[in-house]
Amino acid sequence: MSIEKNGFTFAFPEVERAYKTSFHRKLSSNVLGTILGTSLLVAIASGIGVYLLHVGTQHLLNYFLKMGSLCYGLLGVIIYPLIVCFGGMLIGNTVGKASVEAKFPDTETIAKLALLIGLAGYLAYLTMYMLFFNAPERFDHWVDYARQAFYLFLFVGLAAAGATKKVEETPFCENCNEFMTLDRIGDSSYGWDITRESAILEILDSRAFENLCELGNDWVHHKKGAINNYCIVEIWHCPNCNKNGYVNGLTIQAREEVNSNGQTTRKSESQRIHSSHVDGEEIQILMRAKQALGTPPDAITQA
Repeated sequence: MSIEKNGFTFAFPEVERAYKTSFHRKLSSNVLGTILGTSLLVAIASGIGVYLLHVGTQHLLNYFLKMGSLCYGLLGVIIYPLIVCFGGMLIGNTVGKASVEAKFPDTETIAKLALLIGLAGYLAYLTMYMLFFNAPERFDHWVDYARQAFYLFLFVGLAAAGATKKVEETPFCENCNEFMTLDRIGDSSYGWDITRESAILEILDSRAFENLCELGNDWVHHKKGAINNYCIVEIWHCPNCNKNGYVNGLTIQAREEVNSNGQTTRKSESQRIHSSHVDGEEIQILMRAKQALGTPPDAITQA
């Protein structure tokens, strides 16, 4: 039975990720210092940057309004929140990276910290707005309060969501107190042809990982203007003990579409068809398969 997902059709249903975050850790002063050190600076800079972008956008839209282009003025309703979204996501990504660097996997605590740091970013924006905004009336209508409440929600909400997502997507080895590293057989630009999907799923489900080498390395590459459907295997493993990890099988579908303005955009979607825990011996087998299959010389690998 085929599965529809965002305009793409997949042959196999998506499975849940085997790795689950359920760590509750005491927040030490060293960890707190690592997370706050960079994150607060980025939050304040983001708040100020959002304000400056808002001012620049306002001047640009005012220019078009004077030229009689009302539609450009209406774009401000969309552009202003998008700028705030960018600031919130930047804060969340920074908090998440700092949490990984501090080896702190407690997503509940990270979400609370990100909320506070996102609030700091909003207060930096609001301070600039109150001190330098050129309009004499800043809060003379309920719409002004509603807009600022919405901006506050975007700042703190996206900061918390981005931070927890960054930590959740990186498995943690509790025995070594270390986040895992990621290796792939295939990548965002190449992989096995989608016709091998059933064989890959059977190998992963049966734990016969050595048979991945039998699939060969006749890779399907991403090509401009073409439909690109391929499969890859993710190998998460602890860099210290190398005895704890996870393997994921992913099917990726991508295509390029031309919109009404003649611009070409690439749309892609992935489906997780397998996810399971692997031990040290299985990690070694998977890494040997990765080495044996190799990497195409012209592949664009992810960092």
